[in-house]
Amino acid sequence: MMLVNKKTLKAGLAVVVVSVSVLSGCASMTFTQDVPDRPLKREKVQHWHHTIINGMVEVSEPANLYRDCRGKPWKSAEVEFRLKNGLVGGVANAAIDSVIFSSAFLAFYSPWNVEIQCTK
Repeated sequence: MMLVNKKTLKAGLAVVVVSVSVLSGCASMTFTQDVPDRPLKREKVQHWHHTIINGMVEVSEPANLYRDCRGKPWKSAEVEFRLKNGLVGGVANAAIDSVIFSSAFLAFYSPWNVEIQCTK
């Protein structure tokens, strides 16, 4: 049985955390609208947007800001690729690559997080 001292374990954990952070490749786009004298709602509307073939084909509907904000003006809409999206996409792409041939340059599936801030 091999014993690992605490320093080695902490160093290994630090390397894993930094590697995951660096390789996560997060991206974000924010769209804002100036809505004077309108207070913001506390809660934000969140959902995922699904694309395939490097984002060239949309599988889910685009965000409908009018419907999501129930007819009220929207303040901001943020589209992000988070670590959670990367993990889900990575697992899905690995499964797809095991069934059909795929290129290393092709991300067959990529989910994006959409967060909408509405006004009252």
